[in-house]
Amino acid sequence: MSDWPPDHRREIHDRLDSTNAEAVRRAASDPGPVWILARAQTAARGRRGRAWATGEGDFAATLLMTPEGGPATAALRSFVAALALRQALAELTGRPALFSLKWPNDVLLSGAKLAGILLETAGPPFRLVIGFGVNLAGAPDPRQLEETAMPPTSLAAATGRTVAPEALLDRLAPAFAHWEGRLATEGFAPVRAAWLGHAAGLGGTVTARMPRQTLSGRFETVDASGALVLATAAGRIAIPAAEIHFGDPADPPAPPGDVPPTDPPAPAPDFPPGEPPAPGDPDLPPGPGAPEGPDVPPEEPPVQDPPAPDTPIEHPPVEDPPGPDVPGEIPPQPPTELPPGGPTEIPQQVAHAARR
Repeated sequence: MSDWPPDHRREIHDRLDSTNAEAVRRAASDPGPVWILARAQTAARGRRGRAWATGEGDFAATLLMTPEGGPATAALRSFVAALALRQALAELTGRPALFSLKWPNDVLLSGAKLAGILLETAGPPFRLVIGFGVNLAGAPDPRQLEETAMPPTSLAAATGRTVAPEALLDRLAPAFAHWEGRLATEGFAPVRAAWLGHAAGLGGTVTARMPRQTLSGRFETVDASGALVLATAAGRIAIPAAEIHFGDPADPPAPPGDVPPTDPPAPAPDFPPGEPPAPGDPDLPPGPGAPEGPDVPPEEPPVQDPPAPDTPIEHPPVEDPPGPDVPGEIPPQPPTELPPGGPTEIPQQVAHAARR
């Protein structure tokens, strides 16, 4: 633990109802940062209130923190968290090319769902709760998932590697501190550029399912607010919150674990454990004097809001990856600065949690 962030506390519990629930309970009196890991959870829930259990040897941990910038930029930590988790997994396996990022908050392994990240707000005073759920040892039975769910996988099954939850936490905490530091000192641009360098489906067709409409288009980029930008027949559309699926709904389903072909930048090549990344690799912290990752284009064509459908269309719920507790379903809202008087919903990546 020599790289453990000096200002971060660390707790290991044999059993909790949920790591996110524990963080929310203490948020009023604890500003963090503190990492809370549980080897077992008895009452964890995923997004939209879906129940799930942490299998033996799987990873369930939550970071309680008071982020710089307050509620207005809290949702950007979804990208910080995803980059940090991917980096930790790449370092532990020595196979970074296996891992990609699915907007807004999933980590994929060879195109299958390995991990989910859930952000919640708590307060007042304002706190941010970031939960991580990773299938280290096992994965849910696909037959028990909804028809539209992405096939799950586990690190052990896909790579043959056995990683202890504590070992992942020891890599995740310093990786998160690194990317959080860059966000605080340099803004979202380098985080966004690094995330796009590992984005699954970039350049290909994706379908965004929202409560009352579905849009398909080419996954063009993520904008400066973190919204997904699709190139559609109606123009470039920014989507702040949606369930994302690869491909067009009219296309036949892909085999389990398959990702439709895209034209993103080539993924970073594998590197042996302990070998420093090549200069300019946005995935890992640069060494002294190493050049930074790619810059974000300073200007982009205007992006329009999603067109409202003539008739509201209801869509079935879409299965979320395993992830820590969420108190209940909250409708998505466009990104905006929170009004005075207390926290409320920020885009899909963040849900407001009432203390209990």
